[in-house]
This record gives sequence, structure tokens and C-alpha cells, in this order.
Amino acid sequence: VAGASKANAVRAAQRQGVLADAAEEKKRNDLTRDFVLPRNGPIKFVPFAMEASGALGESALGFLDNVVSLIVKRDGTPLAGQDKTRRLWWIKDRIVAAVRRGNAAMINRFRRGVAVAAGHRSQ
Repeated sequence: VAGASKANAVRAAQRQGVLADAAEEKKRNDLTRDFVLPRNGPIKFVPFAMEASGALGESALGFLDNVVSLIVKRDGTPLAGQDKTRRLWWIKDRIVAAVRRGNAAMINRFRRGVAVAAGHRSQ
């Protein structure tokens, strides 16, 4: 999840997705600096960033659109008749729910660890 820096704060206030776009660009630059990626092949790197507000970067939006299109083709889900925006909301909601479950589990593990370290029994 991308957060604001001083350099991006003004742009982020003007348009949702600016921070996610910047995070995707950083991931792309870091990966191409540290690794040699094949130009063509079965594996493609897609930088994926989501802002705390839920806004997605351009690469993430394109990736999710492709994923939803494949799901619709494979399963013939009720999303088949929906427009692109509705289909992206459908998958984004599932990602947000998964991130929230992961965050809650992490917080609970931290709290149990703090309680154990303090000599309290966790429930």
C-alpha cells in the first residue's frame, strides 16, 4: 500500500492514484536495476500498487482488468454482462477484503506476542 511522501503530497491531493503510480514506477525501476527480465516470454512482471484509499496504479488496473476478463471467459460469471468499472470493483473488493484479513491477523499476532512478553495470557 502506497503512502504519501513530501514530493507526492500535492499531486496526491489533486488526483487519486498518483501515489500508486509512483509506487509502481519505483518497483519497476528497482526490479530492472537489480534483475535482467526477458522482454518476451511466459512470465511478465506487473508492478502492483494500491493506495490506502483503495486507488490502484495504472499497471494494477490493467492487470486486474485482464484477470477479470479471463474469469468471465472461463466461468461465464454474472460479471459477463457488467461494464468494465463494475467488474474492476468486484475484484478490487475481494483484494481489499483479503488485505484486511491479513492485516487483522498480523495485528492479532502482534498483540498476542506483546501480551506473552508482558507475562499476560492471551485469549
